[in-house]
Amino acid sequence: MDLMLCFGDLIWYSDGIQENLKKSLRMKKSYFYENIKKIMELNIAYYNPKLIVVTNAFASDLIKKAVSNEELNKNRDYKDVLYYKNVPIILSGMVSGRRSMDTYSRARLEDRIKEIYENVKNDE
Repeated sequence: MDLMLCFGDLIWYSDGIQENLKKSLRMKKSYFYENIKKIMELNIAYYNPKLIVVTNAFASDLIKKAVSNEELNKNRDYKDVLYYKNVPIILSGMVSGRRSMDTYSRARLEDRIKEIYENVKNDE
């Protein structure tokens, strides 16, 4: 498996105040979730990832709401992993910055990434 690491933003928003973004999104929820799915589809088609890790709680919530009704996610006891287009998506909070996670939460995330990555590798 060729390894490639990419970083990207789910949404580009310029004023830097997440609350303003949340307020504007409340007005157009269903339309917005469909567009999140389209964004995910485009990224999956372009990058062909084996695993996606989302390191922002707000983005994780948006993605969860957008894809939780997909067939692969129905009747699953998921807390931190969803699937979209057969790609596992690990949902997490911030790993750096002023609201970064504590050492133990970070270690649990690292272990979870290793676990899912090994499962993907073994399935190939």
